[in-house]
Amino acid sequence: MLPSMPQIFHGRESELSDILKMFTHNAPRIAILGAMGKSSLARAVLHHSEIGLKYRDSRMFVACDVASTMAELITLIANYLGLKLGKNPTQQIIHHFARGPPILLILDNLETAWESIESRKEIDEFLVFLADILL
Repeated sequence: MLPSMPQIFHGRESELSDILKMFTHNAPRIAILGAMGKSSLARAVLHHSEIGLKYRDSRMFVACDVASTMAELITLIANYLGLKLGKNPTQQIIHHFARGPPILLILDNLETAWESIESRKEIDEFLVFLADILL
């Protein structure tokens, strides 16, 4: 289920336009940075009519702020996808995305888990795997 379109969206229209342009050329990998408005901007992208036409039901928004470790992040994403967790949930997630249609995956507040020095390398490696298959 997608989060709602932001009711108040002000001040990041330029960034929204820039991000939408990136989608016309390829499947971009984008990190939205800033003090405020990152989630609203991501939700605005998710609900934009061009993005809706391109990805239809293949738009995913995973709120990662409850995950503080790699294991919690993987469990969160697997649960979001409705996967029954097995011995290697990371591989299950990769396999799920590899066999499906192109998707728009938004990992909102990923920095919660990524900021942990213990999880950073694993999360970076996981993101590389995702980037390779989510073309």
